[in-house]
Amino acid sequence: MESDFLVKASDLVGEMKNSDPYPGAREAIDPAIEDLIADLSTREKRLDEQARQLDIRSRQVSEMEQELAVAISRLQESEENLSQTIEIARDASSGDIERLVGIYTNMKPKDAAVIFEQMPPGFSAGFLTQMDPSVAAGIVSNMSPNSAFAVSVHVAGRNMDVPSN
Repeated sequence: MESDFLVKASDLVGEMKNSDPYPGAREAIDPAIEDLIADLSTREKRLDEQARQLDIRSRQVSEMEQELAVAISRLQESEENLSQTIEIARDASSGDIERLVGIYTNMKPKDAAVIFEQMPPGFSAGFLTQMDPSVAAGIVSNMSPNSAFAVSVHVAGRNMDVPSN
């Protein structure tokens, strides 16, 4: 809208300068008006350039948003795949531990105690907590007092940091 006005005003000034239908009309155009029209024309060009730059930036932002959406989608897909892989590994590990618990449960307590004394106390505590208490008691009773104490401390302290509320 403003642009149309400037074009018309500029054309009018140009016509008045180039044609002289009325003697003295050329002198009638106030130089301040000419300066104002020139300033407005310069401003219009600058605003047009700024609008063009904003359009370019807007397109760049839209492209980056699309790239980001694709990257987020790929990341979510990778996260889902990783979660599935972790779940498979947990299931396999859980199955392996259950089998070992079964093996140790079926061993003579004295023989199992020899193996459990070789394990780190936290590791052997994990097996013992998954066993029937009477079987675990038989194994612990055949362990050395120091080993039995260390395993007992691990079992007793396993859930100390779990919030109670």
